[in-house]
Amino acid sequence: MFPMALMMLVFAPIAGTLSDKFDSRLISSIGMAILAAAILGFGGFQANTPIALLIVMFAFVGIGAGLFNTPNNSAVMGSVSTAHRGIAGATLGTMRTIGMVLGEAISATLLSANLSRGTQIFSLQGITGLLLQRSAFSYAQRITCIVAAACALLAMLFSLTRGKKPAGETVAALPMEKE
Repeated sequence: MFPMALMMLVFAPIAGTLSDKFDSRLISSIGMAILAAAILGFGGFQANTPIALLIVMFAFVGIGAGLFNTPNNSAVMGSVSTAHRGIAGATLGTMRTIGMVLGEAISATLLSANLSRGTQIFSLQGITGLLLQRSAFSYAQRITCIVAAACALLAMLFSLTRGKKPAGETVAALPMEKE
């Protein structure tokens, strides 16, 4: 997972700079599209998928997250008055945590349910043993990744349609309000 963290480290500041000059909706939406594509890529993995491909896909997850997070956070923080930025930051962090927790819970539920379903489907085809386990897991993983990618694409659409921040406007450039 190191490539994911490394790519986020590299691309987050680049995305922040770009979102200060261009429409942050586009930059964050491109990031979410890359993230959705990477998630779909994970859905096609098998037990014999080369480790190098796994590393590349984690790198793309990091690129997508790096391109999405910084412009999105900037847009959220820039949409509130200075008096409410503390509340907005706390709400943003809370929503991020809730999203991660729900995403993990839903993914685990989907994986478990589809693992059982996949086991039934493949056992009816006469597949047994380790091949049955691998086939059922690959089936469940593919379904889970398709749902996760669909959620990422929905997030991309939300990102594209949120309120527009004029190009060149930064959070620091917003007028200061009296307390």
